[in-house]
Amino acid sequence: GDTVNIASRMDTTGVECRIQASEESYRVLVEMGYDFDYRGTVNVKGKGQMKTYLYPKCTDNGGLVPHHQLSISPDIRVQVDGSIGRSPTDEISSLVTGGKG
Repeated sequence: GDTVNIASRMDTTGVECRIQASEESYRVLVEMGYDFDYRGTVNVKGKGQMKTYLYPKCTDNGGLVPHHQLSISPDIRVQVDGSIGRSPTDEISSLVTGGKG
C-alpha cells in the first residue's frame, strides 16, 4: 500500500514530460546508469517533505535527452524490497513456455 501511495503522489506532484522519483527509486535507478536531476523537496500528503528527482536529466545540448536515456527496458522492475527482478511479462512468458524462453 505505501509504495502505491508514494507512486501516486510522485505522479500528482510531478513535472510535465518528466518522471518524478522518490529517493528510494532514485537510488536503485542511478545504480543502473540512469541520470536524474535533483528537484528538491516536495510536500507529500501523509509523508511530509520528501526528496525527489526528475528523469530524464536535462542536458546542455539544446535540451535533447542523451540517446541512451530514451528508453527504459520493460524487462526490469524494481521490487518493493529494492531488489531488481524480472518483468511480469517475462514471468508470464516463462510460465507459458515452461521456463524455456
